[in-house]
Amino acid sequence: MSAATRPIESGPVESVEVGAGFASDSRSGQEDQRLIILAHELRGRLHALVLNTEVILNKAHLSSVELSHTWLQDRLECQARALRALQQIVERLLEVRLAQQPPVASQHVVDLRALVIEAVQSDAEALRSARCDCSLLAPIAVSGHWDAVQLRMAISNLLSNAIKYGAGKPVEISVGARERHAFVRVSDQGIGVRPEDSERIFERFERIPMQGVSGLGLGLWLVRNIARGHGGDVTVWSIPGKGAAFTLRLPFTRASSTVA
Repeated sequence: MSAATRPIESGPVESVEVGAGFASDSRSGQEDQRLIILAHELRGRLHALVLNTEVILNKAHLSSVELSHTWLQDRLECQARALRALQQIVERLLEVRLAQQPPVASQHVVDLRALVIEAVQSDAEALRSARCDCSLLAPIAVSGHWDAVQLRMAISNLLSNAIKYGAGKPVEISVGARERHAFVRVSDQGIGVRPEDSERIFERFERIPMQGVSGLGLGLWLVRNIARGHGGDVTVWSIPGKGAAFTLRLPFTRASSTVA
C-alpha cells in the first residue's frame, strides 16, 4: 500500500460523558481542552529549540569549523524567538489554571503576514533539516482583531504538518484577504490526503501514518479548534500522491480590520 493511499491512523481516545446539567464538569472539560492544545504547542516549540541547540553544539564540536559572527547571531535570534514563544505559552497555561470561565480568544490588532514570517523564521532549522525550500507569497499586509498567540500556534502546526509530510520538497505559504475574511494557505508536495480522509484528519488523535513521521494526531485538530474559536475554519484541498493545501480562514470581526 502506498503512502498516499494509507488509511488514517487513530490514537487512543479516552471517552468521558458529561451531563448537560453539570456546569462545573463542562467548564473542567473546556479547561482540559485548552491545556491539551497548549501542551501540544509547547512540545513543538521545545522540539524546535532543542533542534537548533543541537546544530550549534555540533558546529562547536567540529574544531575545524570556525563559527562566524553572522551565523551565530542568526542561531541565537532563532533561540530568542523560540524562548519568547515558550514564555507566552507558559503564561497561557497559567491562565487556564486560574480561569473560572470558558476560554475566549483574546483579540488585539494582529498583522497576519508578520505572524507568518515569524513562524517561518522560528521553524527555519526544521525546514533546513527536512530539505524543504519555503516560499512566501504575501504581497499585502493583512490585519485584523484576532488572538496572536493562538494564530501563531495554528500557523506553526500547519507548517509543521507540511514539513513532516512533504520532506525534501518545496513548501509554499500564501497570505491574503478575500471579501470578509483573511486567509493563510500552506501548500506542500507530499503524500496528499485521500478525499474520504479530508474531514477525519481534523479530528482529535487522527493522522495519516507515514514511515518516519510521529505524532499524537492533535496538530490539525488544534488548528480547526482555533479557527472555529475565531469564527473561521480550516479546510484541505489535495491530490493524493501530489500534495495538499491547507487553508486557514479568519473573518474580519471589526470594522478596523485592514488590508494594506
